[in-house]
Amino acid sequence: VPIIMGHMGKQHLHYDVLPAMRLAENLYLETSGSKIQVLLERVVKEFGAERVLFGTDGPHDLLPAYLARIEDLNISDEEKEWILGKSAAKIFKIQ
Repeated sequence: VPIIMGHMGKQHLHYDVLPAMRLAENLYLETSGSKIQVLLERVVKEFGAERVLFGTDGPHDLLPAYLARIEDLNISDEEKEWILGKSAAKIFKIQ
């Protein structure tokens, strides 16, 4: 059963979330509320973009800013594609 943790676990990323991700291959992170790019890049490098889902934390006018955060990451275009949709499609079995 996939478990999706919103806001990338917030301030608990280093202490709780990363160790949990090492133990549970079914744990995925969602990006809303995450403003620290280097942490997101670390998660992608350590666990793969397949375990990260794009999120906006609500339907409001900040969508361009949330998308820019992903586009500005120092990761490959393929990894960005996983974050922006492929991961969710895989988890929810959407073709």
